[in-house]
Amino acid sequence: ANPDQQELVGRTIQQVADERGCPGVETALDLLIENEGSVMVISFNQSEENLRKVLTHPLTSIITDGLVTEGKPHPRTFGTYPTFLGEYVREKGWMSLEDAIHKVTALPAARFRLEKRGMVQPGYSADLVVFSAEEIGTKSNYVEPNHGPEGIEHVLINGTWSIRDGHLEGRIGGQPLRA
Repeated sequence: ANPDQQELVGRTIQQVADERGCPGVETALDLLIENEGSVMVISFNQSEENLRKVLTHPLTSIITDGLVTEGKPHPRTFGTYPTFLGEYVREKGWMSLEDAIHKVTALPAARFRLEKRGMVQPGYSADLVVFSAEEIGTKSNYVEPNHGPEGIEHVLINGTWSIRDGHLEGRIGGQPLRA
């Protein structure tokens, strides 16, 4: 939040601590004070075994909490679904593509009570993504997070083209794109 500390974006607490000559915990607390509690961090605390258990559980919906922010966003801001479908479904084979599609469409739509969304059927909103199951993925990572998804050909939101032939259209879900 502190405009005077933007050079810290994308760096680890330990890197900042080493530069300041302080322990990591003290540096983290100092950063919270210096930014009046408004510090966004990415923590690495999940084992692959736990991740697999969570992702493959039948009640798990796949959604994103990625926010578009100034500076460096979390790589899942643009890559949650391409990473899930490419890495965990295609490459690791943790579930079928059909089960994965259910986890990112009908299941979260039902859980959030989004009426007439999440399935392809008459009377429902035409929210469709056409992608290549062999190519879906992202090059986005923690160092360079601003990479768009790969393998997505078309996106329709409420029946309006948002992406057509891999290119952004002038509107997203009927709303003008912001420059």
